[in-house]
Amino acid sequence: MFNTDRRRFVRAQVTDGLNAETAQSGVIVRLVDMSLGGFLAESSTGFVPDTAHLFRFSTEDDQWAVTLRAITVYSHQRGGRSHVSGFAFADKADPAAAQAIFDLFDRVTTRLKRADATLSLHEPA
Repeated sequence: MFNTDRRRFVRAQVTDGLNAETAQSGVIVRLVDMSLGGFLAESSTGFVPDTAHLFRFSTEDDQWAVTLRAITVYSHQRGGRSHVSGFAFADKADPAAAQAIFDLFDRVTTRLKRADATLSLHEPA
């Protein structure tokens, strides 16, 4: 659920219910995990390191969405046509961007808490 390895920020696994795509070209990415510093994503295409992209994050019902700029830290091909890429959120010093990142991370972790609560309801006593 939460990964506290050598990274600067705590990472949370992303479960279903949150969509992400590049705002410019509409490349859909599957979020693997996220932190206040950035995110890991799988996609059908790779991303060039040190390039900036606008990502649109939204709930499945599209009732909530936010667009944030992120810089590609790395991108590797992972068997077949799948790529895994790490991104760092840009503009973290901007108060509006920082708040949007926090709100996004809050949505991820709230979903995890709900999933844990649902699982614990179904565990035998």
